[in-house]
Amino acid sequence: MKKCLFIYGNHDINNLFDSHPSKINFHGQWISLKDHLKKKGIDLVSKNYLKENKPDLEIHLNVWKTDSGGWPKFAILNETKYIHPDNSNISILKKYDHVFSWDKNLADHGLSTKILLAHPLGKGIIDGYKNRDQLVVLFGSNRALRGWHPKFNLYSERVKTIKWFENNAPSDFALYGKKWNLSARLSTRFGAFIHSIEKRIPFKFNPFPSWKGSVLNKQEILLCSRFSVVYENIQGLEGYITEKIFDAFVAGNVPIYWGAPDIKDYIPKECFIDRRDFTSHDQLYKFIKNMTENEFLRYQKNIKDFLQNKAEIFSCEKFARTIVSKIVKNLGD
Repeated sequence: MKKCLFIYGNHDINNLFDSHPSKINFHGQWISLKDHLKKKGIDLVSKNYLKENKPDLEIHLNVWKTDSGGWPKFAILNETKYIHPDNSNISILKKYDHVFSWDKNLADHGLSTKILLAHPLGKGIIDGYKNRDQLVVLFGSNRALRGWHPKFNLYSERVKTIKWFENNAPSDFALYGKKWNLSARLSTRFGAFIHSIEKRIPFKFNPFPSWKGSVLNKQEILLCSRFSVVYENIQGLEGYITEKIFDAFVAGNVPIYWGAPDIKDYIPKECFIDRRDFTSHDQLYKFIKNMTENEFLRYQKNIKDFLQNKAEIFSCEKFARTIVSKIVKNLGD
């Protein structure tokens, strides 16, 4: 059995491959990758393995600097350059034996194999909205991009949407996630400093009244909600489609999506509400508030059809199979 060192910065890879039901939606692709490698005689190991041994190969989740070594190295890029800048560093990428990325530009320049970010795919639910008492929910942490990127930043757009609902339709909106007991995180170097000061405030601080706290399982909330605000962290990046829209799909929740400009090339427009189609929050709110149950059911049926018949390109199986086949071919096995 060959040993493959899996590197994800300082993260514990055992957590990444945790198959607990509350984490499977995020970890499914990595669990599938581990299983497919094992079938090919390759065992994933952590840095602890290096204390007394050398690996046969390495896989990096995003770009990381490691000991040179004479063994093959592969990189799987799942973050954008705005979160992980080295993912766009051409000189570093060329040092890998092979790179896998959602980024079409890298593939077009022969620097990577194009893959889509994978997600566990459910069957979808068709139940209408009679038992879905909550109109709109938003899941996300109170974070910000590093640096100043107003053209691409959707963290700030999330905050605008939260504030609109809190001011105009508070009973129809619920916010879930981490750190919303603090003010909206700034993108500047002062963001962390301001939050550290706010944590020391002795009296109750409630900048986001719609905040309901954190949850271990999104599905429980999504199953009771009609719509969810699904904004990627970044807009304008072709092919960058994360788990957020699929979390909604699996629960029969209709997502209000904003992010990848080519989303309709991968997911039928009849499955989601495109935020770009509305010039204001007022217009968007009227659309979802006045939607009939028959219209809602049509969205759910379209979502179910997509998940069952057209979503295989986003499957964990497809993700793992593509990567492992390239690695095995590179190793000459």
